[in-house]
Amino acid sequence: MSESVLGVDANNAHNAARLYESCGFRVTRRNMVLRKPLVE
Repeated sequence: MSESVLGVDANNAHNAARLYESCGFRVTRRNMVLRKPLVE
């Protein structure tokens, strides 16, 4: 295995992204998720 990949919520209250960056991971892509409640 030559690399590992993980995903993290950028708004994580425990600042997981900073932890992973301190372990040598680097941000290569950012995604956005949009949600809309369904009307009943």
